[in-house]
Amino acid sequence: KKCVDEHNGWICERNSGDPERRLNDREGKQWCDKFQAAGQTWQDRGHRWCKFNITREGNQICATRTDFTIGKPPYRVYSVWWTKLEIECKAPVSVLIGSNKQGRKAVCAEEKNGLLCGESSGDPGYRLNDRFKTELKDKFKIYRNGNQLCAQKTNVNNGGQGWEMELRIACTAPPTPSPTPSPTPEPTPEPTPSPTPSPT
Repeated sequence: KKCVDEHNGWICERNSGDPERRLNDREGKQWCDKFQAAGQTWQDRGHRWCKFNITREGNQICATRTDFTIGKPPYRVYSVWWTKLEIECKAPVSVLIGSNKQGRKAVCAEEKNGLLCGESSGDPGYRLNDRFKTELKDKFKIYRNGNQLCAQKTNVNNGGQGWEMELRIACTAPPTPSPTPSPTPEPTPEPTPSPTPSPT
């Protein structure tokens, strides 16, 4: 497992480190593993085997390997990797949902732009508010209800359905739809030539 500092709330998909998603080594030219067996050094291609779980932990983005080295003993499974992992993340769009001091089942905020928000974007390590307050353990289910983004507390055994914090979550803008291609115009038909008159 390795973590890097990230203080701007960038959003990284959990599988953004997998071979088909990561930015580095899509051709599989970098080694993922190096391990020894019977006095020989074996290597696995990073493109083929190396897979990761990408998570946010407070102000850090972390990568943990999820794949296993294929082989028979004395091959070993390694949590390290040799490929220079590089992933793509998205800049966040901040959405304020607010507090729930009345203990309602859910609190919603109007949002008409179609922002995409992860279901766990209100949980510790993912929400944008109070990142350094580790004593705040509240967890939420974030969901869309029409033109509203809603938060529902999931660990109700931690102080009931309500919460004091001003919940703020990170979302991303929806993808820009591809433009509709213009229809190909029908070709203009050539005029029918006049018949050649017969000689007198």
